[in-house]
Amino acid sequence: MQETDEKMDNLTGLWSQLRRLARLHGEYLRLVLIEKMIVLLAALMLTFLLVGMGMMILFYMGGFSVQLLADATGSLALGHIIVAGAYLLLGGGIYLMRERLIVRPLTRFISRVFSA
Repeated sequence: MQETDEKMDNLTGLWSQLRRLARLHGEYLRLVLIEKMIVLLAALMLTFLLVGMGMMILFYMGGFSVQLLADATGSLALGHIIVAGAYLLLGGGIYLMRERLIVRPLTRFISRVFSA
């Protein structure tokens, strides 16, 4: 009888240790996921800020270019058309190279975040 009680105590202790281990692993997993999400959100915010600032810079540079081209060509409309064509070429180049410029770096970043 005493041997059976000792075995039951050992099994009860083992079961409580396993539950504790499972709970700790769950907490660790939750903390790791929170850390990864913070890294992703920080990168996303930084990207949005940099893209927004880049768009503003591009807008002002375009206005400056239109004024320079208007002075050089003698026509404000022609300056606008040239700048719009340059923007179209830039956008088309980015679209054609989207795999190399956007998809691959994004995939590499996300894989590094979730594999580390």
